[in-house]
Amino acid sequence: MLFKSFILSTILTALLLPVSLMSQDEIPRKEARRLEKENRLEEENKQKKEMLGLLYSRSFVIMADEVRDQTGQRMFLTPMTNFVSINGNEAIVQLSIDHMVGWNGLGGITLEGLVSHFRIKEGKETRPASAEIRVTGGGISAHLFLTVFYDRRATIELAGDAGYNITFSGIMQETSESTLFKGRTTY
Repeated sequence: MLFKSFILSTILTALLLPVSLMSQDEIPRKEARRLEKENRLEEENKQKKEMLGLLYSRSFVIMADEVRDQTGQRMFLTPMTNFVSINGNEAIVQLSIDHMVGWNGLGGITLEGLVSHFRIKEGKETRPASAEIRVTGGGISAHLFLTVFYDRRATIELAGDAGYNITFSGIMQETSESTLFKGRTTY
């Protein structure tokens, strides 16, 4: 009888040991995944607060490395000379194409105007924030639709009252952090 119970306990131990070891391995993996998800969400929330702070400060620049026209044709740009800048109630939109002759002395156009409307939508949880901005001034009368992703990437669609649409894509920065080369104001 003793021998039979020893064999039975040995068999049960042999059968249950892998199950218990497997469940012990599963717990750390699940815990690691949960911790990784929490850390990622925490980092995204931190970045979201930073970007929202920039939007609410109204002191930021989107340094464009790409531009698309209304037909979808895209062109890669030099961010230092291609940007959309909001500083308080002042806005600057500059497009400069290398090796071209332009009105601003940089191969493009530089427009300045005043911000007359600025509305921010924060975006729920991990959704991007957005802003609708109205800019009017000499040579510019447009709505700017800004979408900010929390990795500092941003797109800004400039929809002009004259019917033109241009979309800038690039990195969003604080005005004080950016190095820009502004051309001559066109209008």
